[in-house]
Amino acid sequence: MRITVNVPDDVGEEAEHAAQAEGVSMSSLVAQAVRRYLEERRRAQAVERINALIGNVHVSSQAVEEIRRERRVSDRSTD
Repeated sequence: MRITVNVPDDVGEEAEHAAQAEGVSMSSLVAQAVRRYLEERRRAQAVERINALIGNVHVSSQAVEEIRRERRVSDRSTD
């Protein structure tokens, strides 16, 4: 897919230097940057959905205490 974008001169120049240093084309560099951005965006959205679900879950104080006990036991076993 062909996409045309305009970036500030300093960003474009730094991107050109980075592409040259990495031995890749500007298209490849930009595609890699967009992929990373999209992956980070998907992760952030997943975290938001998980946090929303967690907000709807009730955990009894007994269960929390049991988890704390197990953690203490586990922490001691690594000493």
